[in-house]
Amino acid sequence: MISTAGVAGILLFSPFSLVETLGLVELVAEHRKYIGLGFLISGVLLAADGGWQAVKLIRTKLKSRRIRATGMRWLADLTPDEKAHLLPYISEAETTQYLAVDDGVVNGLISKGVLYRAASVGSVVDGFAVNMQPWARKCLNKDPELLWGAGPRPLTPRERFWAR
Repeated sequence: MISTAGVAGILLFSPFSLVETLGLVELVAEHRKYIGLGFLISGVLLAADGGWQAVKLIRTKLKSRRIRATGMRWLADLTPDEKAHLLPYISEAETTQYLAVDDGVVNGLISKGVLYRAASVGSVVDGFAVNMQPWARKCLNKDPELLWGAGPRPLTPRERFWAR
């Protein structure tokens, strides 16, 4: 579309000497209305596409803001067990923790969007790699008091496995 609009615009609006140098005087004279129509249609389609891209960008920004606001409410209402699971990410600057796939607290934090599974492969003994979402890490680093009152350190998958 850009090339169609560009070529049509050059043919319609460039100086006569350029069109003459290109040897397109007769073509432009005979088909001026079709070239103009192509220029208009291409321009309208480009404008519509640009508008659609702007709408998508705005929707993405609004969704991100809404998710962050919801996430902040969740972080403010964490249970002591949830705080205990999140504490190593902040206090020990952990990027990844290996957590049990059947841990309800971990799965709750994943469903809230605070944590995410970093790998789909893991084991019952060693656990699955779980990372913290960047927005949550940023909020908790900025306001670590949200993790005050954390419960006892949760057992690692290996400790849980051998405790059975």
